[in-house]
Amino acid sequence: MQLKPQDVVLAFVLALDGARFSRSYQGLADFLGMSASEIHAGVRRLKLSALWSNESLEGRVDTKRLGNFCIYGLPVWLPGKIGQPTIGFATGESSECLSKQLTGGEHTLVWPSPSGNVRGLEFPPIHGSCAQLAKLSTASAEVLKVVDGLRSGSARVRRVSESELRKVFAERRMK
Repeated sequence: MQLKPQDVVLAFVLALDGARFSRSYQGLADFLGMSASEIHAGVRRLKLSALWSNESLEGRVDTKRLGNFCIYGLPVWLPGKIGQPTIGFATGESSECLSKQLTGGEHTLVWPSPSGNVRGLEFPPIHGSCAQLAKLSTASAEVLKVVDGLRSGSARVRRVSESELRKVFAERRMK
């Protein structure tokens, strides 16, 4: 059983937004706009991938492994492809977190969404639920935008994205 893109999103939501939904498969499904069976299968795949510590929602994400997977595996498994101009939510080097540290980006990258607030070039998210998370202004959406810096950017953007991702997970482990 192979990991799916939605499982990466699920891992970030479980790690960073656990308090925003009821600790049930249906509560998480409603939060992410997926079905409860998709969530259950995703948790099982995370467990088999050693990114989750338990067969149920009572486990926890191994943030060190998830970070390493995002830094070294995700850009190869799901490389980003820049598309046409559209409206959406800023991501990658254009996201609020990274744009503070990076100046003079070539173009603005956005997750396409009619409810977005930025015009830029389309950069498809890891999974369609990312735009929903951005609408809700979740911590996981902000980190997934940083992860897009690993998928899309130059070596400098990837370095800053890696540093930010490691910082988020280090803070998470200290709590």
